[in-house]
This record gives sequence, structure tokens and C-alpha cells, in this order.
Amino acid sequence: MLPHLEVGAEGLQRARLDPFNLLTAVPAAATCAVWTVDAALLPPRSRESASSLESLLGCPLKWALRYRADLQPEGVAELPDGNLLFGTLAHGLIERFLLEHRDALPEPADTRRLLEEGFDRAVEAEAGTLLHPSRRETMQRVRFQTARAGEVLVGALDRGGYRVELLYSGIRCC
Repeated sequence: MLPHLEVGAEGLQRARLDPFNLLTAVPAAATCAVWTVDAALLPPRSRESASSLESLLGCPLKWALRYRADLQPEGVAELPDGNLLFGTLAHGLIERFLLEHRDALPEPADTRRLLEEGFDRAVEAEAGTLLHPSRRETMQRVRFQTARAGEVLVGALDRGGYRVELLYSGIRCC
């Protein structure tokens, strides 16, 4: 038998849902979307937490996506801040810089100027919270440190006779 994962409060018939076995079929209401899933893809778990039971009873689709497919919710409102923001911005900026100039790295002093210009563009797109007047000093400090780090890196690559061919790339889906 194939279970149905229902979306919508009207379609969820709690009395007919066995909370310890998602494989129990739940009849669909006419107004709800229904996803039919092969039972082999959703084997029962040996243990459930209070949070997972709440999801299972409230929205079986949410439970299946979170606890069986291991999809983590991401909040749009959760913007990085502090060191995470600075590091993400700096690493991304220097990575793009190295890729753009991998055939011929500029002189270290030119690197610093180019990274400062790149920082000014990137902060608008990637770190808008730094544009607030109360964060001006922080933004200037991060700008200086990022450009200086790039300058030192390019200098070290140049002195060591190294050249950039490829940067690490994580696996991205979709």
C-alpha cells in the first residue's frame, strides 16, 4: 500500500493517522494536495523526538522532508552577521579575484586596490547590513583586512612561484 502525505489542516485526519507508522494511508481531502510515496522510501524510525512527533502529527510531509529526506529548513530572515558575515564576504571576494586573475596575478599593491574596489561592490550585494551608518567603522575595518589579506596572499604566491589553476569547489545541487 502506498502512503499519502497530505498538506493542509482540512485534509489531515488525525484519528486515522498512526503516529508511529507514517506508512498508514490517510485519505485525501478534495481541497488538499497529495503526494504518493513508495512505502519503501519511508521506513519507520526506531526513535522519535518530541519535535519530530509534532511534525509527524501536524504535517506528515514536513516530517518526511525533515526527518527522512534530511532537508534542513533555511530561514530567509537568518542573515549571517559578525565573523560569519565577514568571513563569507572576504572568502568569496578573494576567490572571485583569484579566478578572474588566474592567468596573471596583478602586483600586490594593485591587488589591494582591486580588492578594495571589489569589496565596495560586493558589500552592497552580499553584506548590506554593513552599509548601516552605525557599522561604518566595522565595514572599513573589514574592507582593509580583506584587501590586506589578498595583498599578502598574492605576494606569497608570487614569491613562491605559484600560480592559481583551480579553487576548491563544493558540490552544489540544483
